Amino acid sequence: SSLPLRGAKHTIYEGGVRLPTVIHWPKGGLAGGTKWDGLCGSLDMFPTLSGINFTHEWGGNLGIPRDWVPSANFDRKTGIATAGGYVGDGVATSNIAGRTLRDAILGVEDSPLLELPWAGRTSRRWEPEPIRWAGVNAVTALFANADRTEVESGKPSIAARQFWRVLGH
Repeated sequence: SSLPLRGAKHTIYEGGVRLPTVIHWPKGGLAGGTKWDGLCGSLDMFPTLSGINFTHEWGGNLGIPRDWVPSANFDRKTGIATAGGYVGDGVATSNIAGRTLRDAILGVEDSPLLELPWAGRTSRRWEPEPIRWAGVNAVTALFANADRTEVESGKPSIAARQFWRVLGH
């Protein structure tokens, strides 16, 4: 939810474009503890991206595990490493997943990353098609409706809360 802001991800409203952000700027810039309400885009945070044309974007129901919990796994027998299921937390979580897999692959025995609940975790398999398709589309519709309800009422969605409760979150 982006409450109290109107809209959701990929909309033109504030809830789709404004995010709380922490920026580490070791050589100057804003003083520590500064609150800034100005707009900031990707090029403000990553100026080296200037002039690069992006042709694709990540979005939609991609790589969502059955229980919506991320995992990072390394099978020493096959040499196959997998990580995924970040469900909206992609950039930060993929960084930690990469470091978790690095330690698993290198066999770092005292790595605190390998103690994280997602290390070596597997989720239950999805139901077969077309049941999976129907479920994914139903959940997408549920959250679109939840976003509309939250915008209209200014309160958290009861339907979304019940969905997370069913999943055990």
